[in-house]
Amino acid sequence: MPASRFLVENNGSTQSNIKAAFSEAYYICKNENLGRITLVFPTKGSFSSSDIAAFLGKQATALLTKGQTVDLGEGIRLELEIPKNISTYEKYDVVIAAYLTSRDMDIVDGIRSVNSIIYLPWLEEDGKRWLSTWSPKTVGSSSWVVSKPLLPAPIEAGIVQLGRSINMSTGLSHYSDKDMAKRIFSDLRKQGHTATAEAIRQFAVNNGWEPKRAQELADFAEKYMV
Repeated sequence: MPASRFLVENNGSTQSNIKAAFSEAYYICKNENLGRITLVFPTKGSFSSSDIAAFLGKQATALLTKGQTVDLGEGIRLELEIPKNISTYEKYDVVIAAYLTSRDMDIVDGIRSVNSIIYLPWLEEDGKRWLSTWSPKTVGSSSWVVSKPLLPAPIEAGIVQLGRSINMSTGLSHYSDKDMAKRIFSDLRKQGHTATAEAIRQFAVNNGWEPKRAQELADFAEKYMV
């Protein structure tokens, strides 16, 4: 089943929003009989001086930075990871993605087996990009307004055609796949169709492309569609 996604609207350091993210993760674990919360933070080196570490306390922070887990009670444990150590194929229960960039969120969103993802962005623009892409449930106050970028139908059809011809989990890794994409996007541009890279990325993600590969596709297409 697809992961359930939750967004805490956040911009900068806000203790109440940190609490909201962890409370939601704990609630999901209790409600669905899950026992593992994975906190994904940009770097382990800066974690101990972060506001999230202050929220968790010195003892928990020390355990997490040593690679150990923290007992949160009722059979639920908390662990700390960084984006580059996240495995696409590992099974996760609940992931709290804290302060990750949009690029790092593509790694988290590429996890194939995860019950829930809770995103606590550091920058509003990263949070809004995620909100527009995934339409998650908002935890707490909800004030952000986003609109999903639209694509002309021929461009949508071109992306679908490309996706049926290549492996969407590996994207444009082979030269022949790049040649096909170049032909499709060049022909569309000659026909007068244009689109933003973000619109292409979101459509690709929502139609089966791995998030990281969808971004690569969008960057590639931008050369021909703008």
